[in-house]
Amino acid sequence: MAMTQKIRFARTLSFMPLIILFFFITPLAILLNPEVIPRFLGKTSEISQYGYLDVEHYLDIAENYDKEAWRTAFYPLWPKCLKLFNHFSPFDKYRTAIFVSSFLGMISLLFGKYIFSQISKNKSSSTISWSLYVLSPMSIFLFNGYSESLFALESWILIGLILNILRTTNNNNASYQIKYSLILIICVALGLTRPSLVQATFSSIIALFLSLKAKQSIHKIYVKEYLKISTMITFGFLIGYCIYGAICMNDGFRFFEPFYAQQLWGKSFGIRPIYLLTARSELINFWGLYFPFILIVNSLSQVPITGFKLNALNNVLFSNLPLTLTYPPAGIIYGLYSLRSKSKRMDKDVQSSNYLEKDYFNSLSFLFWYSSFFAFSHSLICFLTSELYLASLARFIFGQPYFYVSLSILINSDLYKGIQRPKTVYILTILLSSLMLLKNIIDFGNAKLHV
Repeated sequence: MAMTQKIRFARTLSFMPLIILFFFITPLAILLNPEVIPRFLGKTSEISQYGYLDVEHYLDIAENYDKEAWRTAFYPLWPKCLKLFNHFSPFDKYRTAIFVSSFLGMISLLFGKYIFSQISKNKSSSTISWSLYVLSPMSIFLFNGYSESLFALESWILIGLILNILRTTNNNNASYQIKYSLILIICVALGLTRPSLVQATFSSIIALFLSLKAKQSIHKIYVKEYLKISTMITFGFLIGYCIYGAICMNDGFRFFEPFYAQQLWGKSFGIRPIYLLTARSELINFWGLYFPFILIVNSLSQVPITGFKLNALNNVLFSNLPLTLTYPPAGIIYGLYSLRSKSKRMDKDVQSSNYLEKDYFNSLSFLFWYSSFFAFSHSLICFLTSELYLASLARFIFGQPYFYVSLSILINSDLYKGIQRPKTVYILTILLSSLMLLKNIIDFGNAKLHV
C-alpha cells in the first residue's frame, strides 16, 4: 500500500507543471481579472471588435472574406482547420477556435513531456525542461485560438521522428523508411501553418554541416542519415510554401505575396544596432533576441567543430549568468570587465569538466543543432527586418519547442557545471516565467495580449 501511494505521488509530482498552470496560475488570473473567463469561453469581446487579435483574421480567412494584403500574411492550414471544425462544431466560430487550439495545445504539452523524458538522462532534468516549457510566458498562445498550438504539435511530431531515427539501430526495415516520408509530410504541414521555410532551410543546412563535422571519425552511416533528414525537411517546407504560393496566385496575388506583405507589418531589411540595447517592446522579446545566441555560443565553445575560438566570448556571457539572463548587455559588460582576471581559470574549468559528453551529445547532435538554429534564425530575421521594435519574437522563441529542446540537451550535457548554484537559477527562472505567464493570461482577458 505504501509503495502504491509513493508511485501515485511520484506520478502526480511529474505533472506538477500542469497542476501549477491550471490550478494556481489560471485561477489566480481569473481572480485578478474575471474577464479571463469569457475570453477563454470564446465569447465576443466587449472591449473591441478585434479583441481576439489574430484569431479574427484566421476566422475571416476561414469564412472566405477578402482581406486583401491581410489575407497573405496568414498561412492557410490553420484557417482550413478552423473551417473544418466550425462545420461540425455546435459552438460559434470563436468558441470553436479557442477549443481547438486549447485541445491541440494540451496535446503539445503532453507530447513535450514524453520527448523531454526521452532526451533527458534523469527525471530531474526532464522535469526542469518540461517545467520551463509548460510555464513559459508564451504558453498562453497555445490556448488562445492562434496557430501556435498547431505549429507546436507539428513541431513535436517532427522532433519525435528525428529522435526516433537517430536512435534506431536497424535502418533497413520498411518502418524506418516510412519515417522519412512522415518527416516530409509533417514538414509540408509546417510549411503551410506558419512562415518558416527560410528558418527550416537555414537550420537544417547548418545542422547537417555541424553534425558531420563533429562526426568525421564516426561511421559513414551518419552521413546518410543526416543528409536524408535535412533533405526531407527542406523539401517538405519548400513543397508547403509552393502550395501556399499557388493558392495566392489563384486568388490573384503574387507567388511570393507573403514576403511582400511583410511590409505592412513594419518589416524591411536593415541593421539597427539599437536592438542590441533594447527591444523597444516587452523585455521578453529582448530575451528572445539573445537567449538562442547565448545557447549556441556556449555549445560551440565546448565542441571542437568549427575551429573558432569562442571560449573568450562564452566566458564573457557566463561570467555573471543571472545578470546576463536578466539584461544581456549588462552581463556582457560585466564579463568584459572581469575577463582578464577570470578567463584563464574558466578556460581550465571548461576543459576539465568536459561539458558535452561525447556519447550523449553525438547521438543528439543533429537534433540539437537543428533546434538551436531554428530558434536563432527567428532572432536573426527579426533583428534584421523589424523597423520600429522587436515584435512577436518571444512567441517564435518561447512559444515553440525548439529552444527548449536544445536547452534540455545542453542541460543534460552537464551545462549546470558552468553555472553557480544551478538549482537556484532554475527555480528563479521558473518562478519568473510563471509570473510573466500570469500577466499574459490577465492581458488576454483584457484583449491586450500584444507580445
